[in-house]
Amino acid sequence: MSDENTRRIACRQPSDGNASVRVLDGPFPELESTMLEADVLDVSSSGLRLDCEELLDQCSLELKISLKGSSEFVVLRGEVRWASWEKGSRYQMGIEFTGNDAPLVIKWGNILKGLGF
Repeated sequence: MSDENTRRIACRQPSDGNASVRVLDGPFPELESTMLEADVLDVSSSGLRLDCEELLDQCSLELKISLKGSSEFVVLRGEVRWASWEKGSRYQMGIEFTGNDAPLVIKWGNILKGLGF
């Protein structure tokens, strides 16, 4: 098991979905308030992994997340904890949810539960 997996709060499950991402803060001021689209690769109760055309390392984000198989979406805030360049000029990023109100966290948990996670 990698160090990354041993530090993780909750186990991630493969998933398919998308996220509209808005950069709130970070080292790339030109991206602040820009809306980007990303693919959701895996999810957990505490975060997710995204695939995106832009590098968002060390950024605070607002994510509107929709998962395949659910008719609901949720808007959560998170922090990019790691990022790596992948083939095809795309980046993968690990996002940890931070600073969200309890009703949003509960809604996210219910979406995951409804999908069998």
